[in-house]
Amino acid sequence: METARTRPADLSAQIARAIRDAIVEGRLIVDERLPSEAELADHFRVSRPTVREALKRLAA
Repeated sequence: METARTRPADLSAQIARAIRDAIVEGRLIVDERLPSEAELADHFRVSRPTVREALKRLAA
């Protein structure tokens, strides 16, 4: 049964894909610092722990 809210694991996976795509497309520069967790959370309109989980996925 689907719920109206997206599960946090799914949300962090979507954010990880969005960040990875931004790097591949050149919108984020390789070897430069990413925006802060707070900035990414504001951008994606999610909590910092969700962004932190997305960054862990990218690092793995």
